[in-house]
Amino acid sequence: MQEFTLTGGARIGMVKASFPFVKLVVNKHKLELNASIIGKYTFSPKDIISIKIYKQFPIISQGIKITHRVENYNKNIIFFSFKSPKDVIYKIKNTGFLNNINPTISKEDEAIIAKQYIFPLKKSFVAGAIALWNILVIIGAIETINGSSKENISIGYGFFIALGSILVGSFFMLFSTSFQKIIIKEGTTIDSLKPTIRLAIFVSSIMLLMVSFMSRLT
Repeated sequence: MQEFTLTGGARIGMVKASFPFVKLVVNKHKLELNASIIGKYTFSPKDIISIKIYKQFPIISQGIKITHRVENYNKNIIFFSFKSPKDVIYKIKNTGFLNNINPTISKEDEAIIAKQYIFPLKKSFVAGAIALWNILVIIGAIETINGSSKENISIGYGFFIALGSILVGSFFMLFSTSFQKIIIKEGTTIDSLKPTIRLAIFVSSIMLLMVSFMSRLT
């Protein structure tokens, strides 16, 4: 087996990414866990201490726990899938990844180390986006409280702007290379974020329609 790929979910520390937004890719030289907006975690064989079966709740919550020695990664990395954890570990062994032990650092190892990062978006963008969202939601809540009465509910425009910002920003993230350079860390691409961005577009569109419908009823 040259390469093993599997779609599932993951828990990185206290943060979770549900199915199908996580992809596990393993070959002889590397193990890669692409958890979309949570981050992409790349390991060489020397990074791994052990890969063991993890069971929190039988069937519902079971997977594999990756114990590693990469200092800047969260120590609690768990991958979940609908496959048996025993079968997943067996498939990983078949790639030769767990047997590819080399005391020296090769060029392939150096390439993997260069790609090791935690969060794909720039911290300044994330901080700004969270601050803007909180301000708009607070404004929307104040407008709703002040404009509503016992008979009618007036939806604040802050909610429309907040949801619209997510929708427009998500489209720019998908299709504008200039915008991608502003928000995405160097060394990564938009590909790992596409499933999450598409979900954000879908959810924000539905919520905008619901808020618009509610405003027309009042």
